[in-house]
Amino acid sequence: MPNILDDILSSQPTVIEDEDEPEDELIGQEPEGDIPRSVRALQLLSDAGISFSDLLDDVFLGNKSLRNARPIINARREAFASGVLSRVVARVCRPPDMQIQGKAHQKAAEELKDWANTTTTDILRKELATHAKSTKVGDVEREVVNEESLKGLTFDAITDEVQANAPTLYSMLVNMCESTRQEKNTQKDSKFCVTLFVNALAFQLSHKNNQMQKLICIYLKAKGVPKSCFSFFQKAGLSLSYEWSRKALEHISAAAMDKAIAVFDSKPCISVYDNIRLAQAVKHERASHKTVTDNGTAMTIVPMRDSERATSLLRDPDAIDAHWNNITQRYRNGDINDHQLKAADLYDHPGFNQWGDRMASNVIQFLYEIPGLEKSLKRKHGLLQPLPPVHQLLPTKDIFHMLEPVPMEEQTYGGNYAITKELPRQMKVDTDEKLVLWARNRMGPWTGDSLTIQRLRHLQRMKADDSNRLERMQHIIPVFGWMHLDMNLCNAIFYHHFSESSNSGLARDAAALGRSGLTKPTKSRGPAYHTVDEFMQHTTTARMRGLWLWASGTNTMEQLIAWEKESSPSIIAEAAQKIWLERASNRATQQFKSDPQLCNSIAINRELLLRHEVRYSMRHGDVGRMEHTLPQLLYFFSGAGCANYAREIAEVLHWRKYEAPPGVA
Repeated sequence: MPNILDDILSSQPTVIEDEDEPEDELIGQEPEGDIPRSVRALQLLSDAGISFSDLLDDVFLGNKSLRNARPIINARREAFASGVLSRVVARVCRPPDMQIQGKAHQKAAEELKDWANTTTTDILRKELATHAKSTKVGDVEREVVNEESLKGLTFDAITDEVQANAPTLYSMLVNMCESTRQEKNTQKDSKFCVTLFVNALAFQLSHKNNQMQKLICIYLKAKGVPKSCFSFFQKAGLSLSYEWSRKALEHISAAAMDKAIAVFDSKPCISVYDNIRLAQAVKHERASHKTVTDNGTAMTIVPMRDSERATSLLRDPDAIDAHWNNITQRYRNGDINDHQLKAADLYDHPGFNQWGDRMASNVIQFLYEIPGLEKSLKRKHGLLQPLPPVHQLLPTKDIFHMLEPVPMEEQTYGGNYAITKELPRQMKVDTDEKLVLWARNRMGPWTGDSLTIQRLRHLQRMKADDSNRLERMQHIIPVFGWMHLDMNLCNAIFYHHFSESSNSGLARDAAALGRSGLTKPTKSRGPAYHTVDEFMQHTTTARMRGLWLWASGTNTMEQLIAWEKESSPSIIAEAAQKIWLERASNRATQQFKSDPQLCNSIAINRELLLRHEVRYSMRHGDVGRMEHTLPQLLYFFSGAGCANYAREIAEVLHWRKYEAPPGVA
C-alpha cells in the first residue's frame, strides 16, 4: 500500500518511541492548485482503496492489529488532545445553519443519540444504585424512626448524600429545571424536588430503599392526611401505604410509652396536663355542615433534673408520713390563724426586701442595651454590673415524655379526679394496690393552668377526710404554670392600661411605635399573646430609654451616649435609682397623686418592669428570681381583679412558708 502521508505532507512525521515525551508538530505543505488539503487527502484515500470510515475505525481502536502502530497512536493522541470529537458529534447530530439531509445522515444522528442514551443510562443507573444502597433500612419501624435518625435526617443531609452518591444525575436534573431567567428568579429552587425525585427513583429499584418514603409516610399520618391521598403518594414513589403508617405509629408510640414508663418508675417527675380541642372534618352530609370538635386532655411527664436530691425528698415514705402527721397535729393543737399567710410574711420575704435593688439594676441594663453603649467598659464596674442570679438552673435539656391523650373533661372536678388516676394507669400503676403504694411512697408536683390547679386544690379540700393518702390526694403538689401566669400578667396590664383616650396609656405607645394589630381589649378577649408580648418588650425598652433621657437631662440618644461617657459609675447608679424611685415605684405613685397623667405613667412603668423581671427570670432559668417576684405578683393580681391567680400565688406562698417539706421550697 502506498504511503498516503507522504502524498499529503511534505515530510514523514517524526515517530516518538517514548510516549511520555512531547511529540514534534507535523508541518504540512499547502496542496497544489485550489484543492483544499482535506479534499486532496480524501481523494488520496479513495485512490488507495481506503474509505474514511475504515480509517476512523482503525485509528480509534477498531483494528486490534493496528492499535500499537506508531502513526495510529500519534493520530489518535492528536485527536484526543484537540477536543474535536465532541464537536464532530455535536455537528453530526445538530448541523450548524442547516437541517439533517439524507437518510445516511439521519441514520448516523440516530445512532449517536441511541449511543448517548445507552451510555447515560448506564452511568446514571450505576450512580442511582450507589445511592440506593445508602437508603436501605430495616423492616422494623423502630429502626427507621428513633431519636437519632430524626436528628440526623434533615433535608440538607439528604441533599448532600444525593450529591455525593449521584453527582451526574443530580446536576443533570438541576440543570434541566433551570430557566433562562434563573438568576432573577430567586424563589425558584429545584433542589427539593430533585432530591425527592432521586429518592423516588431509588425506591423503584427496590422497595427496601425507602428511608425517605417511610419518614414522609409517618409525617403524612401525623398531619392527618386523608387515607385516599396515601395511594397517590405511594404510586409516585414518595410514600409507603397507609396501613404501614398506621402500624409504624403504633410501634413508635409503644416505644415512646415504654421509655416514659421506665423514666416514671426510676425518677421523680413533674406531671403536666391541660385540655385540648381536636377538630374532625365533616366526612358525610350533616345538617349544619360544620366541623365536629372533641374535648380531651393531653398529658406530659418531665423528669426532674436533680434526680438524686428529688428522690431523697419526694420518695421517702417515712419522712412524708412524719411530715403530714406533723402538719395535722400542728393544726389540731394550735390556733389555725398562727399558721396562715400574713402581711408580715410578705414583708419578710427576701424578694420583697431586695425588690428595689433588683429594679434599679434592671434599669441600668436597659441603658447598656442602647446601640453605642453595648461595649462600654463602665458596665463592668461593680456599681453597674447586673445583680447575680438568685438560684439559676444549670443549662441543660429537659426531656418531655408525651402520654396518650384521653377523652376526659379537664375543666370539671370529676374530670380532674379521673385524670389523677389515668396518668398513673398509663404508667402501669394500674391496680388499686399499686395506686395506694405509689401514693404512699411518692410525692410529685402536678402543674397546669390556673383552672387546673384550682380544681386540684379544691379536690384536696373536699377529700381531706378520706381514709388514705391516695384518696386525700396528698401525693400531689399543685403548682401553677408560669407560662400561663405570664400570659395572664400581659393581658391584665394590657387591659388596664390600654386607654385610647389617655395621653399616657399603652394605646399612645402603640401609636408612637407604629404597632398594628393592637385593638381595644375586653375583660375576656384581647390580641394574641405573642403580639402583646412583643409590644410590651418594645414599649418597655422605649419607656426606659425615655426615662434615661429625663434622668440625664439630655434630649437625644447621641447626647445620652456622650453623657454616659462623661459620667462616673456612681452618677449613673444614682440616676438609675432616681428613675426607679421617682418614675417606677409604688412610692412614686403616692407622691404624684396630684398629677393623674404622671401617676398613670408611673404605674405603667412599674408594672412593665415587673413583667420584664418575670419574663427575664423565666427565660434564663433563674427560679430564685421567679420566686422573688411572688409578693409583687400577689399585690398586682389582687389589685387588677385577677382573683384566681392572686389566690394561687397566696397558696404557693402559704405552702412554702408553713407546709412545704424541708428542702423542697
